Amino acid sequence: MNAGILRVENAAKVYRVSAGMFRGGLDLHAVSDVSFRVGEGEVLGLVGESGCGKTTMAKLILGLEALTRGNIFLEGRSVRKMGHREIARRVQPIFQDPYASLNPRKSIGAIISLPLRALGMGNRGEWDEKVREIMNLVGLPPRLRHNYPNQLSGGQRQRVAVARALIMRPRIVLCDEPTSALDVSVQAQILNLLIDMREAMGVTYILISHDLAVVEHLATSVAVMYLGRIVESGPAAEIFRHPLHPYTQTLLASVLTPDPRKGLPKVSLDAEYPNPIRMPPGCSFHPRCPRAQEICRSQRPEAREDGGRRVACHFPGPA
Repeated sequence: MNAGILRVENAAKVYRVSAGMFRGGLDLHAVSDVSFRVGEGEVLGLVGESGCGKTTMAKLILGLEALTRGNIFLEGRSVRKMGHREIARRVQPIFQDPYASLNPRKSIGAIISLPLRALGMGNRGEWDEKVREIMNLVGLPPRLRHNYPNQLSGGQRQRVAVARALIMRPRIVLCDEPTSALDVSVQAQILNLLIDMREAMGVTYILISHDLAVVEHLATSVAVMYLGRIVESGPAAEIFRHPLHPYTQTLLASVLTPDPRKGLPKVSLDAEYPNPIRMPPGCSFHPRCPRAQEICRSQRPEAREDGGRRVACHFPGPA
């Protein structure tokens, strides 16, 4: 992996939640001691079940939430020492629902130019020129700049979201389920657009997705999260070919296949998703793990190197 444009070191986010009027509060560990690095031009796929901490991790990177512990470095600088504007110049998001994330009262041109105007970059003439340039780049006819979001298709709206994220030429684009709200016929177009933009602009992506097929198609590396921790990380091709952590194996086994002869996937999780406020002792995955042993119930596994990958499991290996 090349030098990290983004480096996360033991990042943690703890929320204080109410336990009732007379019972005080409890700690919810949304992200716990997460560490990873993303090299320039790479695509990190961040995957896991709902509630595992992916979106919280994204908010920490975007500066929308403050770290409880640990640190995040953008181009070698700590986000703790950066203001929101500095972070926004380097990191821009693409959200899940292109209609909900676009202001219905603003024209397409105004929406795309918003980052430039908000950060005071250039003048009106420069904004118009950059809007035309980025619209051509993402495949939107410049004549649509005077239209409104409700006059566009779902695919066109998501192209607007991509254009808005890229107009400042950020170093990192954080994609939160960028295709899940789109029709299947449109998803491939947006995925190919993201690939083209990566090649044309050298942008680095962090891809948050439940769709493992999308992650496999785009990602160069993968980090698998479970209950706020990364349980396995490494090159995407190796993880999809030979997952080592039982949770990663279960995720990949749960993917639907277009082959009707294979039927529905069999998921081997033995228990419900644990309560994140009352974390199980030892390995957090042990209540659902088919190979759990006594050490798993009492001792939390630390991430260790295994063939160029990091795995937090007492008994990693083939399924």
